[in-house]
Amino acid sequence: MLFNTKEEWPFQEIHEQTVIVEKYLECALLPLAMGNMTPRILFKEPENSNIQLSNFHVNDSFASKSHTANL
Repeated sequence: MLFNTKEEWPFQEIHEQTVIVEKYLECALLPLAMGNMTPRILFKEPENSNIQLSNFHVNDSFASKSHTANL
C-alpha cells in the first residue's frame, strides 16, 4: 500500500516507512524490479545492481492472468 501514497520511492524511504531490515528489503524488492518475470511489477531507476541508491515506481501497465506472482 506504500505506492498508493506516492508514485516513486527511494530505497531509503521504503526502508524507513516499512522498518524492514535492509538486507531483507533488498531481497524482497530485487525480484519485483529486476527478476526474470516479464513484465516487471516495479521499475527501478537507475537500472544497475546497486539497489540501495535506486528509486522504485509501479509499472502501471503490469497485467497478469494469474492472481499470484512466482518470485
